[in-house]
Amino acid sequence: MGGNPALWADVRRDLTLAEKACERAVRRASTLHDDAALDEDARLDRELAISKLIHDTYCALESALDRLIHEIDESRPTGRDYHAELIRRAATAVDGSRPAIITRETARDLQDLRAFRHVVRHVYDDFDYSRAEPNVAVAERCTAAVAREVEAFCEAVGIKG
Repeated sequence: MGGNPALWADVRRDLTLAEKACERAVRRASTLHDDAALDEDARLDRELAISKLIHDTYCALESALDRLIHEIDESRPTGRDYHAELIRRAATAVDGSRPAIITRETARDLQDLRAFRHVVRHVYDDFDYSRAEPNVAVAERCTAAVAREVEAFCEAVGIKG
């Protein structure tokens, strides 16, 4: 595959959005317990914001993978398990076509973030920050790994010039 600066620009933009959302989540989470002056509503607002930032981080990472798979594989997974299958496909080499885009370890972290994204989207009552808190570290680790692995992949297959 020849260089594809437009695809790389789109993928890089997705990765940058993920990195920024993740940085904001990490920053807010690191100060959450230090701010004793927060009342209950303000604390809940900040906790919900952190959860939303983790959600946004995952969505931007998924978008980068979706763009690459659509362009290179010329098809996307379909069906009810689309999001999980997208991650599985990204972590799998396609014989004669491309190497894996991300490692299996990174795929496991992405699957954890995907599951958390689902929880964030469907929380209607009894939000519990203790379920979100561990995902801050997962998002931080995963965002760095996806960015590094996607860039290496794009260089290897000639997308990034």
